[in-house]
This record gives sequence, C-alpha cells and structure tokens, in this order.
Amino acid sequence: MMSRRMPKPATFAILIAGGLLLAMSQGHWAIPIFAFLAPVFLVRWVRSTSTAWAYVGFVVAHTLAWYLAYWGMVPLPEMAQLGLFTGLSMVLGLVFLADRWASKRSSGLLATLVLPCGWVLFDFMGGLFSPNGTWGSIAYTFGSELPLVQVVSVTGWTGLTFLVAWFATIANRVWEQGSTAWPIARFGIIAFTFVFALGGLRLALSPPAPQTLRAAAIVAPGTFQTEHINELWRYTRGVEQSPEADDLAKRRIAESIGEHFALVVNEAEAGADLVVWAEANLSLTETEEADWLERARRIAQEQEIHLGMGATVFRPETGERTKNTLVLINPQGDIEWEFLKATRVPGSGNVIGDGILPQLDTDQGRWTAAICFDLDFPRLMRQAGVMDADVLIAPSNDWIEVRETHLRMHALRAVEQGVTLFRPTKDGISATVDPYGRVLARLDTETSPAKVLVTNLPTEGVATIYSRIGDSFSWLSSALFFGLLILIRRHAE
Repeated sequence: MMSRRMPKPATFAILIAGGLLLAMSQGHWAIPIFAFLAPVFLVRWVRSTSTAWAYVGFVVAHTLAWYLAYWGMVPLPEMAQLGLFTGLSMVLGLVFLADRWASKRSSGLLATLVLPCGWVLFDFMGGLFSPNGTWGSIAYTFGSELPLVQVVSVTGWTGLTFLVAWFATIANRVWEQGSTAWPIARFGIIAFTFVFALGGLRLALSPPAPQTLRAAAIVAPGTFQTEHINELWRYTRGVEQSPEADDLAKRRIAESIGEHFALVVNEAEAGADLVVWAEANLSLTETEEADWLERARRIAQEQEIHLGMGATVFRPETGERTKNTLVLINPQGDIEWEFLKATRVPGSGNVIGDGILPQLDTDQGRWTAAICFDLDFPRLMRQAGVMDADVLIAPSNDWIEVRETHLRMHALRAVEQGVTLFRPTKDGISATVDPYGRVLARLDTETSPAKVLVTNLPTEGVATIYSRIGDSFSWLSSALFFGLLILIRRHAE
C-alpha cells in the first residue's frame, strides 16, 4: 500500500527536473549534457522518497518524457504509445529501485555499478527481443560526440548506456556524502577521462581513406510522389477499378522507372561507379518486375556501374506480402543479389527475408547491405563486422519526425562494425558515414530540393573489437547486475 506521506515539494522539483531533462535528451532534441544530467535527478528522486512514491513517480516521469521526446515518431495510436512507454518505464523503474536498495546497503564502488549494469540489461534485452529493436536507447543521443562514440567499437551501443548510468550513481554518491565520496569520484573521473582520451586518440590516429569510390544516392522522386496516387494504390494492391484507371497506374509506374533510369545515366556519365536508390523509391507489381530488371541490367552494363535499386514489389495476383528489396547489379549486367528486408516495422506488410546479409567482393572493397529498420538491430548487423565488410549499403525510408534520430542510430552501426555507411534515404537524411562516425556527406530531403546525393565513399573498413567479441560487454554487464545484488545482500546480512 502506498505511503500516505507526500514527498516534499523540493523532492517533486527533482523529479520534474529529471523528467524534463530526459525529454530533451532523446528523440527530437537529443542534447548530450541533458542525457547525463537527467538520470542524476531521477536517481535522486528514487533514493529520496518512499519506495511506492519513488516507483510511481519514476514511471510517470519516464513515460511522459518518452512521450514528448518521441512525439510523432512511433507509428502507433496515442493510447498504444502510452501503453508501450508505460510498460517499458515500469521495467526500467525496477532497475532504479534495485539501485536504491543497493545504495542503502553498501557505500562501496560496486554499489555504483548496479544501475549501469541493470540499465545495460534493459537496453540489451530490448535489442534482442523487442519488435522495435533498440529504439528508445539513450545511447543514440551521442551520435555527434565522436570521442565518446568510439567506445561502441569495443562495447557496442550499450557502452554509452553504461557510462550515462554510472555518471548518475557517482554524482549521487557525491551528492549524498560530499567530500567523503572523493575516492569513488576520483575513480570515475579517471575512467571517464580514459574513455574520452582513447576515443580522441582513435580519431586523431585514423588514417585518411586510401581509396574512395564516387557514389550517387537517388532519393527522389518516388513512384507515389505525384498524380494518380489513388489509381496506383488500387492497382498495386489488387483493388478492382476501371481499365482506364489501371492504365493510368501502369503509365505512372513506367514513368517512374524512366525517371529513375534517367537519373542513373546522368550520374554514371558524371563519373559515378555506384548508384543506389533509396528504400522503396520505386513501387511496382510483379507484372512489371521482369522488364524492370532486364532494363536495369542493360543500363548497368552499358554504363559500367554497380546499380543498387531499392524497390517495393507488390503481389496483388497472389495476395502475398510485398517484397521490400534491394537489387544490386554489377557492371557486367549480372544480378549480384536480391536482398529482402530482414525485419518488419510494426504495422507494415513486407515479407521478411532470411536475415543473412549479402556479401560482394569488389575492387573497391567488400560490400554488404541491409535495409533501414534492419540497422536498428545490432545483433543482425554484426554480420557486417564478422565478414570484414568495408562498405554497408543501407537504403532507407524515413519520415520527418524520425530523420535525425534514425541517422544517429545508423551512424553507431558504422562505428560498431568498422564500415563505411552509404545511406540513400527517401523522406529523410541521406548520408555517408565513415567507420569512425564522421558524416562525410548529407542530404536532407525536407530542406533540399536535390534528388541525388553524390559522395566520395571510403572503401576500406577498420577492424573493431566489437565485431570480434560481439555483445560480450552486454552479457557480462547483465550477469554482473544479478551478481552484484547477491553480493551486496550477503555483505549486508
């Protein structure tokens, strides 16, 4: 039963501060300093009031913070969003209660690791089992903080989560004990300095790209971004309409194919060796598929380029799920791969592929590929590091609200796996990101009328520890969380 003793107004002020800072540390705002400060206040709240008030207050504040931070990003009805956020906040709240319990029983260094290890467990399990992948992780706030980001080349994305949470527990130890907490604070300062220094050194010592490839990303116009949308929608989904309407839809598909190939030829003649369309930039049915691919093979051969095509292939005749595909054709006109998206955004209708990332050895390095939402699943993307890929081709399709957040998320995959990320993106931000997380080229379709992003693509990746040891840090932290709780309980008895 909840205690009737209401927390003091000053304690509520701490909770409000933590919630507001958390809202501005993720999603739309993603201010790094706020990501470090928000948990400091949330930990203080949880430790400063009764257990029931601590838990309820945390869940409410965390739920509302996520709701504000990810406003318009989650393709779910509002009540479903609130339900999702509340459920996740309730789980994370238990981790904060575990930290409260440990802090009251131990004043040692190990007690400060309970929250970091527990939060890593929360993030890691979400990445393994959530249909939303790693969305919502506070780690993605730090995409532009390059010295700090380098830690993910060792630990994976959860290393950033660990640092944020550890800062919070060390700061609270100082808040509670003042100067007597100096030995623990000093240890934390040394550890954080070490991480920043090594990250900065890794960036400073990174060699210039020994070889680059001129690449072009075609991001507009999409098949549906014009007239006859209603006729197209009915035709591609097999909804009965007049023969004249079907003819209009077929004509628009033919026009769209022509528009795309005209841009391909322009870029090839300008010197591009690789041209890739954004995810689902072309929409067609299986009726047009064979002619489209044959024409693409001919153009790739004539222009002597690698041509990658992101497309949605509808199957109205059979009623099967759509194919969200990336087809890559080599300069000889041969199809190297037809990769099907390995994941499905909740609510979407694409068929799920086999989850095996393709591999192609070229004179410009080893290439692999994934499509948009696939990159939100680090365990899936580890295949890129295991195969020692140099370039990750990742056609994507975003919307206005998610475009900055999704780019930050995908940039971390480049650092984790040591690959150059080439990301043609419809309705979002197309970018080239090097293996150290540096954005080398960028095109925002919301602010630029350009249809093509041209970039010099580094074609040599770097070896990373994470690509070799995988999620060892996350597994170790998860195990340590339970081990610490057992150890602290035994010492407290």
